[in-house]
Amino acid sequence: MQLIQYEPETAKVHRVPLLLIPPWINKYYILDLREKNSFIRYLVGQGHTVFCISWVNPDARHAAIDFDDYMAKVLSRSP
Repeated sequence: MQLIQYEPETAKVHRVPLLLIPPWINKYYILDLREKNSFIRYLVGQGHTVFCISWVNPDARHAAIDFDDYMAKVLSRSP
């Protein structure tokens, strides 16, 4: 996974950032499909710092890996 940070577009910034965790299947771009109806663009326009998870794009190497396997691997790398 990657953690993407979006900076607020306003002078006044909310103190607490937001973390968006999109579905594993639909990836993060489901929240940011087009400029005119982007949920992420709306939030940063309202003064929010937004963090969003971007899941890895699976290929043939990942065919037998399910979500539990994926999370176990990610969590095993945590400090």
